[in-house]
Amino acid sequence: MSTQSSRRFIVIGPGATGGAIAVELARHGSDVLLVARGAEYDAISAHGLIFHTPEGSEAVQIPVANGPEQVTLTPDDVFIIATKVQDVEPALRAWAWQPVAAADGTVTRAARTIPLVTVQNGFNAERVALRWFSTVYAGTILCSGGKTTVGEISNYGRSKSALLWLGRYPSGTDAEVEAIAAELNATGRIGVQVVDEIQGFKAYKLAYNTVNSVEPVFAPSELRDELVDRLKLEALDVFAAHGIKPVDVNAEGVSTLDTDTLQGGEVAGQPRQGNSTFQSFVRGSEVESDYLNGEVVLLARLAGVAAPLNEALQLLIQEAVAEGRQPGALGDDVLKELLG
Repeated sequence: MSTQSSRRFIVIGPGATGGAIAVELARHGSDVLLVARGAEYDAISAHGLIFHTPEGSEAVQIPVANGPEQVTLTPDDVFIIATKVQDVEPALRAWAWQPVAAADGTVTRAARTIPLVTVQNGFNAERVALRWFSTVYAGTILCSGGKTTVGEISNYGRSKSALLWLGRYPSGTDAEVEAIAAELNATGRIGVQVVDEIQGFKAYKLAYNTVNSVEPVFAPSELRDELVDRLKLEALDVFAAHGIKPVDVNAEGVSTLDTDTLQGGEVAGQPRQGNSTFQSFVRGSEVESDYLNGEVVLLARLAGVAAPLNEALQLLIQEAVAEGRQPGALGDDVLKELLG
């Protein structure tokens, strides 16, 4: 098992979540490498990662690589994959069979040697990761952050930048995940709780994330609020059909992490822009709805049950993207038909 002094965290993806993790590890003095592509790589290489918080803005200098070809892997490395869920598979394919050189000269491959931590919404990241990586730790993360500009991220956390519930996938814990959690916790700005049954924590957040696509598609109204409630309930019914029991992190006695630590912060000149799907939508980036609403739809079809609201929203946001609509372009006329 790696020790804190020798472990290197390789954070793949410099967005609001991955960037915050990399920054807090770097500030703590941990060995961290950030992986970015294209303009992101150029900006971070030239200026550091610009980190906006309620306390001010800072250019945090973090070593950065633009892909596996620039990195010599060792057995002391840990991958944290922090891309959007739709980008996980190509990213992991690029890293999985890279050589890992031990001090004694033996060479193995990353997929068999290096532990992988996932922090994506939904269930697909871990499912995909097990195709290659023998040691996968799944995370459910809350990160009050945003990204609008290349090489810059904002974090609105009051006393924490992120909270992470972490466990071995598909279940269990071990000494390595405890050590990873301990080093993340030691930053003081990332709160981590190791849990035995991570799937329940991920299911709870996925039920919540089914509403991510609502704001980009529909204008505010009471009917939109009703859709939000019914999307979550529909997801819970689908989970029940698979025997998946969501774990509410806010329920008494469940979590050692306080979600209030993420609330209340404001960043000068960087107003909040909604959830991660909304941010992608307004930037013209690919949205992750196929792995949120679409995950519920997939599970429903596998169980032979219906998920009509999630199925409809999965289509509606893709139509909104394809047609270049403004956020909230649809109104109550569509909602009435959708809700019956």
